Amino acid sequence: MKTSGFQFKSRRNLMLVCLIETLLLASSVVVQAQLTFVTNNGSITITGYTGTNGNVVIPDMTNGYPVTCIGESAFEEQEFGPWNLTSITVPDSVTNIGDGAFGGCENLTNATIGNGIITIGAAAFAFTRIANIYLDTNLVIIGDAAFSGTSLNTIMLPASVSFIGNVPFFQSYSLTNITVDPSNSNYSSLNGVLYNKDQTKLIECPNGLVGSYSIPSGVTDIGNSAFDFCALAQIYIPASVTNLEWQALGDCGNLTGLFFAGTPPVWNTAFFGDDFSSITFFYIPGTSGWLQLAPFLQLGYWFPNPTIPANVLNFGIQNNQFGFTIVWATNVPVIVDACTNLENPQWQPLQTNIITDSAIYFTDPQWTNYPSRFYRLRSP
Repeated sequence: MKTSGFQFKSRRNLMLVCLIETLLLASSVVVQAQLTFVTNNGSITITGYTGTNGNVVIPDMTNGYPVTCIGESAFEEQEFGPWNLTSITVPDSVTNIGDGAFGGCENLTNATIGNGIITIGAAAFAFTRIANIYLDTNLVIIGDAAFSGTSLNTIMLPASVSFIGNVPFFQSYSLTNITVDPSNSNYSSLNGVLYNKDQTKLIECPNGLVGSYSIPSGVTDIGNSAFDFCALAQIYIPASVTNLEWQALGDCGNLTGLFFAGTPPVWNTAFFGDDFSSITFFYIPGTSGWLQLAPFLQLGYWFPNPTIPANVLNFGIQNNQFGFTIVWATNVPVIVDACTNLENPQWQPLQTNIITDSAIYFTDPQWTNYPSRFYRLRSP
């Protein structure tokens, strides 16, 4: 069964330089593909391509030897040559794809990878237009930025993935969902976001997610560049998070609010990138550690549950109307229910409110019709 995914790891020893030969190879798609290669200890490493066809199928054998490697930068930036690489098929015999092997091939949209792959090198498919990649393999190592800058929408990582480097899908702006096979023993996913197996570390959030995202309770660490270049507007961070790594929230141009349920986590000084002046850091009133950050950060109050503060001036009867302020997260709906007897409450919904600018004022036009009335707030 074929699954879609990315993979990569830095390897600088993929090619042992031997006599370079050029051979005209008949591809399985009828066209001719001219590949350059080196031989070493009875195996072949592909080092380049000089053909004119954009649909390349790499053979599993040549000159009587198996093709086992695609060397570093073998097809790199080939869109500037006399042809445009659009599709690549890698046979089962290949175990290693080198660093930058297909990097910068801006017209490459499809890659089919055989089941022998062990390692896909750093930036191997970086800044291509790959929208589909297929894996059917027993062991996969995915390295740093292996599929950064691609056109992937979703990615399914098989159970065989044993290692993932930093930011494997960095600047892949179309990517909205990362899914990991539940039987994978090293990694997991939740709501389209990549985590380690026990979900204590958030590894990477797809750049294509929009709106808001709530990190689940239990996560303690947000990894290197985990949200870098994300399109989210709000991120909710539980009290369990104690560490933000380098560029964890860097260069998020749409990000306006970070909502912290606990004390400030430990963070690297570069965890935001160049500018975070447009971001408000919301914290729960009374939580320690935030006020000393006021000279450096734009702070605001956050109430993780809808709240009716009783100490504001417009609480109670005003101008013959009974009302109160509801404080909660911006753009989140809250329902006001009412009943007349708390011993046997029959709650009735009165009004659904969309919170704007963290607060909204509610009035009850029927308050004079009851000797007493009680209110509660809830989310839909």
